[in-house]
Amino acid sequence: RVREQIRTQLLQQLETVDLFMLPTTGVMPAPIRSDSPGLYLMAEDFAIYTPLFNLTGFPALALPCGFSSSGLPIGFQLAGQPFDEATVFQVGHSYEQSTPWHTRHPS
Repeated sequence: RVREQIRTQLLQQLETVDLFMLPTTGVMPAPIRSDSPGLYLMAEDFAIYTPLFNLTGFPALALPCGFSSSGLPIGFQLAGQPFDEATVFQVGHSYEQSTPWHTRHPS
């Protein structure tokens, strides 16, 4: 029931736009070898935006868009109409062709 309500709201929003563009996470990334006790508390914040599209079945694609001041990667996601993966991939591909982020690596 909740899934259908969310799905209906997303479909209504997609009547006025072609795609959604959102962050992939709610916090900056932590280094892989971080032993910070707060690291596990941040895990909930990481999955704040992506489950929405997993739950509703909307196609989504995560793309790199830069690096934090500490050199760790950050990204965003595109999401589109159900069964319209082609548009999501086409826009994602166009973005990658016009930016260098997918060729760079964390420091």
